Formats: sequence, structure tokens, C-alpha cells
Amino acid sequence: MHFMHFHQSSLSDMIIRYHKIDSVASTTIIQTQERKSQRPTMKLATFLLTATLQKAAEARLLNPERRTEDPIIDEMHKPEPPPTDPLSYCVGGINGPSERAHLDLSNAYDPLHIPEQIYPDKDGVTRARLLFDLADYDGPSYSTILRTFNGGQPGPTIHVTPGGRLDLQLVNCLVSPDGAVIHNAYQKPNSTNIHTHGPHITGETPGDNVFAKLSPGEYFDYSYEFGNNHMPGTFWYHPHLHGSTALQVGQGAAGMIVMDEPRWYNIPKQIKNMEEIQMVFQHMDLRILRDSSRVSEDDVTDWNTMNFEITNATTDLTNFMLVNMQFLPKVTMVAGKWYRWRTVLSSIRSSVAFVPPKNCEFKLLAKDGIFLNDAPRSVEAVILSPGNRADVAVRCMEPGQEYVNTTYIDLLCGTNLGDFTVPNSNFGCFDPDKQPPQQEEAGIAEITDYPPVEKMAGTFLNPIDQPTIMVIDVVLPPPDKDLDPFDAPTPCYLVDLADVGPEEIETSFVNRYHCHNPPGTPGPGWPAVITDRDECGVYGPYGVGYEGSEEDLLCEEAYPGEGDCPFTPWVDMDTYINDFATGTVNEVELLGVPFHPYHQHVNSFQITEINTRNLDVVIQDIVANWYKVGDWQDTLQFPAALSQTGIPPGYFNPGFTPPPQGFFAVKIRFQADQFTGHMVQHCHLLFHEDQGMMAQYRVTGEDGDVWDGARKVDPMCVKAGHKRQPKPRSQRVRRSGRSKKNSD
Repeated sequence: MHFMHFHQSSLSDMIIRYHKIDSVASTTIIQTQERKSQRPTMKLATFLLTATLQKAAEARLLNPERRTEDPIIDEMHKPEPPPTDPLSYCVGGINGPSERAHLDLSNAYDPLHIPEQIYPDKDGVTRARLLFDLADYDGPSYSTILRTFNGGQPGPTIHVTPGGRLDLQLVNCLVSPDGAVIHNAYQKPNSTNIHTHGPHITGETPGDNVFAKLSPGEYFDYSYEFGNNHMPGTFWYHPHLHGSTALQVGQGAAGMIVMDEPRWYNIPKQIKNMEEIQMVFQHMDLRILRDSSRVSEDDVTDWNTMNFEITNATTDLTNFMLVNMQFLPKVTMVAGKWYRWRTVLSSIRSSVAFVPPKNCEFKLLAKDGIFLNDAPRSVEAVILSPGNRADVAVRCMEPGQEYVNTTYIDLLCGTNLGDFTVPNSNFGCFDPDKQPPQQEEAGIAEITDYPPVEKMAGTFLNPIDQPTIMVIDVVLPPPDKDLDPFDAPTPCYLVDLADVGPEEIETSFVNRYHCHNPPGTPGPGWPAVITDRDECGVYGPYGVGYEGSEEDLLCEEAYPGEGDCPFTPWVDMDTYINDFATGTVNEVELLGVPFHPYHQHVNSFQITEINTRNLDVVIQDIVANWYKVGDWQDTLQFPAALSQTGIPPGYFNPGFTPPPQGFFAVKIRFQADQFTGHMVQHCHLLFHEDQGMMAQYRVTGEDGDVWDGARKVDPMCVKAGHKRQPKPRSQRVRRSGRSKKNSD
């Protein structure tokens, strides 16, 4: 290395620049502001630069794909050529237990772990490799073997940009045998694939094709193109192979995708520059993990005796909510400072709602990766159903300890069901006042003292058992200013559809999910009785969906007692329940949405009407403030409680066909925008999806077609391929207090 070729002042500037670039190198470099009259000697400069390069080399050894974004360092420390066989990267499944990653996540109150971050290269392409592999896991109450991505805690956070591309290589490091093969049941535990949940992208190969199957020892190169007008936001990825989804996602095989706001993206700097905290909430449901392992003939662990041990290291609970796979982690926040919590709920069954601590406030910025029209919205709780995301600005004003408490979700609200009751129901009425007052009970004066875990732990299914999922240590300096209202630039595929006239609605469809027990199951039927062999599906004839009419009795013989058939469990990738054409606006009415979170791929949807059938229901204020007409989602479970008069007699009995007005319903609208092919929809209680509660729409027409009415609704919306900076909505003329706009 010929350091003598560098001018001394250039060396000093370079050293400081490398300090900013390389966080690992910065731990040993003394950052100094050298005046020109006090330039470092050549000897000192050489020493410091050598230390910088050495630390950069160490960083690259820890992460061979790391880039310092400086051509000198990258050239001098170029990694060795990668192995030609992607399976050579595997450390667990193929190479056996001696090389498996070990996750010791048994303690409470450890600092929150932030996942590995993968960023785009200079050409705008994010290049990532995900190893679906095994890891030894020590949790708060048991030890076992987990299927993870890249060692898991959770999987790495993958950053992408509007107009960019994600090239993702998925490597299945597991080995055969692959267990049972049973249609619409738990199966194939060692085969996998991946779903990018939320982005507006094609559902076809090499993109988000959830019908791809990677058997043990196979790998696949996915490639996802993001439109220039894609709204930045929080998304996530997880396995989506039908039959093995619940088993794999339920043990933590998931990770976050963040589409970062580009420089030109016109939102307040206070939002764009807000410090972020990434949180993947992972619900571990031991009962479903045991069921899915047993039925699928899993040879890794049965979650009972094989490669499984109850340890009670921190708690004796086996059904709990984790944050970044940690039990009761600790987050440190500066008093008065805003933080952007990016949250994902990776859960195969249960929802979660948590309330702000007493000295903190929540401001909702975005749901399911889409900014609100009225951001920032003050909310009394964060409400997440399986698959949901939320970006929430959080500020705590007083130093000390705060506790993030869960709140009740009980949709039945103690209603008399007539024919049977649901014990320990977890369907929801929200009542944060029922939370145990940990702050007063603990009587804590110092942040270093934490209350006993048994007072804090459990599961949100019963907040008395798990009142708390996280602890915040709040430390001093001066507060940030309050957040101002803002409008994010609107892509044309997300313009307001609530006021679009009926003549513009191309297709309407009614969606209703249901399950039933196998023949011969004793008892009053599903959902009072739930088995590991239940069959689930979607009601209604092709192109119509569920209407509960006499003409719909097409499968009475196949499903005796199911009077409102046809009832269709998942068939195959070539069977559709409706067609939508690109460039059109469509409407779906969701029945039973309090119980089953409806998720659709490819195209996000807008809530346009709530309680469409005017049922006598109770919608708590805390819920009404979270779910509003005009909000966009890609996953929706609406926690509305049927009142005493709102439930028809025998509502839950399998032999009873309630009239159409007997269901709480929500209407949604969406554009079938640009992408033809498969558009999968399913219940995001993933064990229901594995059991058949999945279907798909076929998007016809021409690739690239868009709805020509979008610019009539919002003349300033950002079209696909549009690169100029749009004017924020706050600078446009509003009509009728809604988000519909005129041109300037």
C-alpha cells in the first residue's frame, strides 16, 4: 500500500470519512477534527488508516457481502469468490447438529435485538440470500430445534426502494424425509417457499409465486421488481407452502421487508429521519405446533418429547408473545424523543392489541405499509391481526420504567350464544382498563430493578396471564416537538375509491370463510370443537361467492348439514373463484371478518363501508379509531362484537344457515392494477390456510394496464414509471373533508 501518494490533509479527511462509513471500524478509531495548521504526521496518518482498513477487513470477515461503499476499501478487501453451490452456505440441516446456530433467548429483560440489515447496492438492486435452516433454541420455558432464516432472531431485515429490485436466493438447507403428503392438512414439513407479504408486485414467477415448492436440498432465485410509484412502507416475508405454512411461520421463520423512503419522497423530515425500532411480534402457540408436527410426521421435533425439553428457565408458560424472538425484552428510549416503531405480527392464530404506557403516546402513521390519509392519528392502542403491520410514532415523556401492556380481545363480549358457549374465548371486546397496574404494583425506583417475571408474563389471550410484552427504559434529554399532520404522495393504484360510483365497479364478490369437523366428530361442531383434521374453505359458486340463497345448495350431498353450500376447500393452483381484469375497480364484501383475517396478495384494498348489513353490533371506540373508512390494508380482521340481539339462534351450529343479514360485514375496494395471473386470498390464521381456507382470483387482461379513472380522482397521483417529485396532498385542494383532490 503506497500511502505516500496521498496528501496529508486528504488522509485525515479519509480517516474521518471511513469512521462514518464503517461502524465496526469506528469502535477503535479516534475521531478528531484536525485543523490545517495541525495536520497529523504522515506516520500517524498511516497508522490510523491501517487501523481503519484492518477493522474494515474484520467487518468483511464477519459479513463477506458487506460493502463500505468506498471503492478503495472494497477493492483492497474484496471477498473470496462465493462457492458455486448455494447449499455450501448451510450450517444446520445438511451439516448436522455440530454446526447448527444456537439461539439462547431464555432470559427476560435483555436489550431488544435488532436483526441483521441487508441494503440495496448502488445499482438499486438488493441482493439477499436466505438460508432456511435449523437452529438450536433455548426459550423462556422450553428448548427445541427451530426452522429459521439465516439463524433467526428473526430473519434479516431486507431493505428495498421504489423502482428497485430484490434478487433473493432461497436455499432449503433441510434434508429428507419430507413427512406426510395430505391435501388440505398439515404436510411436507421440510419443503418450503417464500411469500413477500404486502408489496404491490406480480404473483408470477420469478416473483411472488407461492405455488413454487423447494424440496429439501433445493434452492431458487426469486426476483421482484418494484414500481417507481410504489409506496414506501413496512412489509414482511414468510414461508407459504400450503400445508407447512403454520408449522414454519409458527416457530419464527419470518422477517421484515422495509421499503425506505427515497430522498425525493415528500413527507416531513421529522418522519423521514425519525429513529426506527424494528419489532417482529412472534406468537408461539405450542398446541398448534404439536398438532402440525404430529399430522405432518415431522422428524425434526414433535414439540413434546423428541428434541424438545421443558426447562422453565424463566417462566412455565408455553403460549406467549415474543418480540424479535425475545421474551419480555427491554427497549431504551430517550424521554421526549419520537421513535418510529415498525411492527409486524407473525402469528398463525392470535391477534394482539397493546396500549401505550401511562407516560407515553402512540401516533399511527401507516398500516400494512400504506400511510394514512390523516397521519399522524392518535390511537388508544395498536391493534394487529396475523399478518398486519403498523408504523407507529411513540414518545415517552418521563424518565423511568414503562410497560407495554396487552388488552382484551373478546368478540363475543359475554353474549349468550344459546346452543353452546366458547370457553376461554379470545374473540374481542377491548377494555384496557382491565390491565393490572404494573407501575403501581412494582413500586420501582431504579431502572435496574425489574419486577418478577411471573407478574409480567403469559399470553395476551388472557391479559391477566400476560399483561406485558415489553419493557421501556426511558432516559433523559429534551423533548422533540409534536408531530405535524402530513400527507404522503399517493400512487395511482392507492387513490381513494370510497366515492367511486357504482358504474365504475367492474366486479362485486361476497367472501365468507368457514371450517367444519371431520365426519363422526362428537360434540356441537366447529368452532366449539376444534380438531387437527378440520377442513376449511370458502363459500359460494364461481364469480358470486356466498349469498346464502336456496339456489346455492350445490354440495348438500358432499357436505350434509352445510345448508349454504357450495363450500370449497382449496383445490389447486389452476382453480379460481373469480376473475378481475387489469385496469378495473372491484369490490368484495367480507362476511365473518371479526373471526377470520382476510388477506389478499398483489393488490392492497381500501375499507369503503363498515357493517354493511346494519347488524346490531358493538364497535368499541378504541377499535373505531384504528379501522376507518378510507384506510388501506392487505390483511383485515375487524374486531366488532355481535350484541345480544345481533346473533341469530344457533348462529354457530353447522346445521343452521343464517340469513345474509346475520353476518357482520365490511366492504373493500381495490384496483386490479398492472399484474395479470394469480391473486391468492386466504385466512391469515395460517393453520386455517393449511387446512384449506385459501382460494384465488384470476387477474386477466393485459400486463401493465391501469385504471384510467385514477387521475380523475386524484390528478396528482403518481403513475407507474413516474419519476418526478409529486406535490404532497396537503398542498392540494380538498373536497368534502375527504382525501379526494382537485388539481391546483
